[in-house]
Amino acid sequence: MSCRKCGTELPAGSTYCLECGTPVRELPTQAHAEEVYPLLARANLLRMRGRWSEAADLCAEVIRLDAGNASAHSLLGDIYENQGRLEDAIHWYRLALDLIPTSEADAAKLARAQELLEARQRRAEWQAVIEGRHQPILTAVAVRESVQNIVMVVGAAVFGIILVMAILTSASTRLPRNDANASTASRRLATWGRSSQSRTSSERESNLLRKLAESAASRRATVAELLVDPQDQSVCVRVVLPASLVRRVTSAQAKEIILLEAYTAAYDLFIVDPSLSALRMHVNGPLPAPEPDPTTSDRLFVGTLPARNLRVHPSQARLEQDLEGFYQDVWWHPSLSP
Repeated sequence: MSCRKCGTELPAGSTYCLECGTPVRELPTQAHAEEVYPLLARANLLRMRGRWSEAADLCAEVIRLDAGNASAHSLLGDIYENQGRLEDAIHWYRLALDLIPTSEADAAKLARAQELLEARQRRAEWQAVIEGRHQPILTAVAVRESVQNIVMVVGAAVFGIILVMAILTSASTRLPRNDANASTASRRLATWGRSSQSRTSSERESNLLRKLAESAASRRATVAELLVDPQDQSVCVRVVLPASLVRRVTSAQAKEIILLEAYTAAYDLFIVDPSLSALRMHVNGPLPAPEPDPTTSDRLFVGTLPARNLRVHPSQARLEQDLEGFYQDVWWHPSLSP
């Protein structure tokens, strides 16, 4: 047996780590594990449906059965973060990291919650400053300055009229360039879903694809293309499923694979860029068959993952009994539809 924090090998029956002093926690029994995982899955489903009190009660039950369960601590952090209780969320994320210090997902959640809390505190401070201001009161001494201000306002108005006329005069020279930009955006949207060579990616999209390629080892499917809408910070993602994943599987099994692979790609992308508001996932690949044709690629699935639904690590999402419940506006290929 080894210490869960520093990895030091411990003698049998040890209560504390001799190196770092961390209490030793025995692994849960198989019976406990079979009881804990369904509770976690149910708690997360309740969280997604906004039934936070019930979800928190189930997490507390998991901790009672397995006090060192990091997933339950992390899920409690998600529940409080969804409610806007950022201080409580930070507390539970820190406890989860104490149990598994190497968890990148919990570290990212903690950093995001701390940033949101700091932004909230800055807004509150600025609002307090604004509300505490007082309008200056004019006195007889300031009358002369007021007259000077009126003269300045009249001069500014004249200058503004001249500026507007100059803008109207030059507008005709800018319209062709605006039309060209609009045409370029239209062409990019019209070519969505085709070969990535048929359109030019923006610098932001290229950087996202590059960073996803660096973490490709965690995914079995390939992120082939993405298109970011800068207006609402949503993104369309095209995921290509290899034929090996749908070989000799039923339609139901294929749907589970598709849902999980799309979720994994979306989760990795959200970790790279947490400013994204929603991810529209398009999954292409061969239809399930004993020997799928790797040269064919059909549109198998389309669904939207709001950013608020990407709080669970893919390893935990795999345990969900209703993984499709994470998605909105779902479409399936007719051969995979119920």
